Amino acid sequence: MKGSEARGCLAQAQGIQLNFYRVIIFWLLLCFLLGGGIMALLTPGMEYVDGLFIAMSALTGTGFSSVESRAISMGGFVTIYILMYLGGTCTLLLPPIIYRRMAYGKIRPQLQEFLLREATPDILLSNDSMHGQAARVRDRPLARTLVNAINHSELLYRGLGMSLIAVALHNFFWLFIGTFIMYGIAQLYAEPQELVDRDFSKLWTAAFLTASSYFNCGITLTSDSMVQYSRSYGVYLWSSILILAGNNVAPMFLRGLVRLMYMSADVLPFDKVGLRFALDNPRLMTTHMFSSRQTRALLLILASIYLVEFVFFLGADLNREEMQVYGDKATLVGIGYYQTISTRGAGLQMIDLRRCNQGMLVVYVFTMYISAAPFASQMHASAQHMGEDGIATGTHRDSAAAWRS
Repeated sequence: MKGSEARGCLAQAQGIQLNFYRVIIFWLLLCFLLGGGIMALLTPGMEYVDGLFIAMSALTGTGFSSVESRAISMGGFVTIYILMYLGGTCTLLLPPIIYRRMAYGKIRPQLQEFLLREATPDILLSNDSMHGQAARVRDRPLARTLVNAINHSELLYRGLGMSLIAVALHNFFWLFIGTFIMYGIAQLYAEPQELVDRDFSKLWTAAFLTASSYFNCGITLTSDSMVQYSRSYGVYLWSSILILAGNNVAPMFLRGLVRLMYMSADVLPFDKVGLRFALDNPRLMTTHMFSSRQTRALLLILASIYLVEFVFFLGADLNREEMQVYGDKATLVGIGYYQTISTRGAGLQMIDLRRCNQGMLVVYVFTMYISAAPFASQMHASAQHMGEDGIATGTHRDSAAAWRS
């Protein structure tokens, strides 16, 4: 490729990247400032600074609130609900995929035009396929790098398209279908009196709890987090699954979904080649997809952390006198399970942590401190990028070598 053309493509790609960063920053600031104002406007007596704090908490999934839940109006909760969607981790997986696909889509015609011109300088073969054109220049050293780049760009373009569908399906199932599953489960248990007094319907309660669990936001409609659900076993079991699906275990679910799409591509209208490329080069697709080896390693690390937390809870708090107010041993075991899943990730609580053994609090602090470590370690071990020759580095073989090192 000529120097001027290469610089033009590079400048175009960098411009798209810069625009993406600007859009994301603008989006977060807009949601933060506008959401805080709406919160303060719809909740009588709420200061704007409190609205801003809660809006940022909902947007980023930190779970902090400077105002008790009972003091937040219905309109305020609706605002929080919307902000959880707008800033949720799995929701924000979509914009980078869309923008990256747009970037390759914009550069692709220029690369094809150059390849066509280099392959047939005297005869314009406008009907030739891209791969047919590529075959004509494979023996030309100057064009070899470009051929590799075009082939991988085309596969990446298709893989990103399939990954976009997978992430969208992942969000749709856990949020939309998950809400109705939560609603069905909630029919088996009595509604917390606090919510009955405020005329909150079970469907609204199910929708809000589903979103808060999935986005690991830690905000509830009740004033005491999940304490009033300590005997609603099905509710907190489904909530714990949503917590995992929206955060720690999302890479497993996403890879499993892409694998399922690949296996069904012969009977469903999925791009099998694009799906195969996504499975072989997961870290070129999104931050939340790993190779099969890294996915298994992440699962093993998470299971070990959760097991340690649960065993510590049983040893430190199961027979603790201060904890007996929550029910019998079976109830406390269930509470311990939920605390294990929720405390280090979502921040939803079924107990007053002040009643816990002090050593248990140390365990919680430690696991919260390392909460990002399993995910970050697999991101490092499975890092991928496009090399100068247009070939993806960090494939399964490269990732395995990185993990062994």
